[in-house]
Amino acid sequence: MVLTMNMKAIQGRNQRGISFVSKSVNSQRFAEIQYSHLSVLSEILHSEKVPEGVIVIDSRLWSFLGLTENQQVSLQPHDPIPKAHTLSLAAISTDSRTPHHKIAEDLWNRMDDFKDDLDGLIVQVGQKIPIPREQVELTVSEIAPESLDGYAQIHWDELLKLVLSRGIESPPFNLCCVIDCGAASRTKDVIDTSIGRPEMIPRYEAGISLISNLLRNLLQDDSCLFSAIAFSTKLEVFHTYDSSTGEELSITTIESRDLIPEFEKWFRGLLETHRVEPSNPALGLERGIELAFSQKQQNSYASVILFLSSGTYSEGPNPVSCARLDDADENIVVIAIGVGENADQELLRGIAEAGKGIFHEYVILEQTPLIISDIQIFISNNMEGIKNG
Repeated sequence: MVLTMNMKAIQGRNQRGISFVSKSVNSQRFAEIQYSHLSVLSEILHSEKVPEGVIVIDSRLWSFLGLTENQQVSLQPHDPIPKAHTLSLAAISTDSRTPHHKIAEDLWNRMDDFKDDLDGLIVQVGQKIPIPREQVELTVSEIAPESLDGYAQIHWDELLKLVLSRGIESPPFNLCCVIDCGAASRTKDVIDTSIGRPEMIPRYEAGISLISNLLRNLLQDDSCLFSAIAFSTKLEVFHTYDSSTGEELSITTIESRDLIPEFEKWFRGLLETHRVEPSNPALGLERGIELAFSQKQQNSYASVILFLSSGTYSEGPNPVSCARLDDADENIVVIAIGVGENADQELLRGIAEAGKGIFHEYVILEQTPLIISDIQIFISNNMEGIKNG
């Protein structure tokens, strides 16, 4: 059982990401600090100088949570967090008069000035770190190695690779994910080098990783909508429930902090049932297009259908014909991700072309930040966040 403790919060200094509790507190080395609907991860150390029932929170974490003195926060233990050896950041200016590329060039020449802003923080891909004094916002675009839930701690002086790039602002959009859960998805032909030596992982693990990182990295507006479909020869639709009415929903907003773990739990729960099933991607695409239209009707945002597959299809019509969108399908696109070394790239390129989107191969797990960046660039250059007229 996970023990959650309620504690009185006091603001500390920049403590390299560490928050202090009294000697009597039985806490793990890392914990999630929650306040209202916000949460951060922090390293936890014990101090005899801290009174009972009090937590002294790193000043940067304090600002992220929007706390004032003596408010109550909850502390929930978290599994160990690895130290990052790779960190990639994207910078955008919060001053409309300053182009993003100039910000990136300026910051790169004095990156050590930001040690105090970043050192000790526990972050994940997609996390935004505001630097108000510089009128800049940094977004984590890659970090490695990661914990199972995608976190790593920045130890500035121990980073082996640090990359800073120009950030890209994309309009808000809806996301409908269509992912193969049949027998083909269990093939181990995606390379994962995050643990130091190459390891082959199943295609479905790569798909889960990409979707989770997209949700963290690109869908930041709470009004954006999300839906997901898993297919073999049968169709499975991800459902959430309306908190007021209890109604089952196939389309949800992204505001829930539990959306990513709920999606991952749902998808993993399907794998055993579909483990020997052949694939009918046309079935998934047809339903995905229906949901994308419904999303667009709800909030008028452009809708992206993210199709993740090796291109295997044993049943049903040619998926290229099912992905075809005509000119009336404004601001709906199909982005095809060819998962695995043995993916049918020709078929998947055809699906992307028919769906007015782009194709990207996905053979190494470390391609995740590049794929996310390419999707963001495509959306920024080719789609409107809100349909005019």
